[in-house]
Amino acid sequence: MFTNYDFVLLCIIGELKKPRTTIPKCIFTALPLVTVVYLLVNISYLTVLTPREILSSDAVAITWADRVFPLLPWIMLFAISTSLFSKLLISISESSRPIYLVSQEGQLTLLFNTLNRHSSPFTAVLLLVILGSLAIILTSLIDLINCLFAMSSFWFLLAMIRILKWRYQEPNLSIPYKVFLPFPLVAIVIDMGLVVIPLVKSPNGYYVYVLLLILSGLLFYILLIHFKIRLVWFDLPA
Repeated sequence: MFTNYDFVLLCIIGELKKPRTTIPKCIFTALPLVTVVYLLVNISYLTVLTPREILSSDAVAITWADRVFPLLPWIMLFAISTSLFSKLLISISESSRPIYLVSQEGQLTLLFNTLNRHSSPFTAVLLLVILGSLAIILTSLIDLINCLFAMSSFWFLLAMIRILKWRYQEPNLSIPYKVFLPFPLVAIVIDMGLVVIPLVKSPNGYYVYVLLLILSGLLFYILLIHFKIRLVWFDLPA
């Protein structure tokens, strides 16, 4: 959860007034706070439940709530629902910004380079809602989660490699802040493990879908960016 909230900061960096100070402050405040909360939650689980109960439970938080608050089990259900709804809103806000920015760079149709009266990229959000709804309808929830996890791990791996590439090719590039170099190196090792280990231990068809989706993006990049092929409707104003 923390990594997703942290990634939101990177997606909306253009909307921050002081990104050079705001982003490090948020990271160094949230990381220890979330770590402590997670540790306390797990300690509470282990205090109330046995390891066998934790492993056999479909939802550990619900089992814990039934044991601690037997008369008010709906409290945990409400808290989980609220947390998931908040995460959904944050994910939509995070994922719509790259679509809007890519459209500004001319890599997508100008239809997605529009804001409504609330300064929100409505068309980009609408695209995400449509694609997300289709993904939920056409596949099972578990396969969708596994597919998205594999894809996000691979994207993080590419992002960390990109940081090293920038440091080597453009060491004097003017950016709001520079990451301490060992951090992306450690992240590359972790992300490689997250990508390779599931593929080796339990190969599944959704890895093929992830690979095809990534390669389809490469195809569009070669045609539209490298060779600068323009479609007629690409530059039509919305």
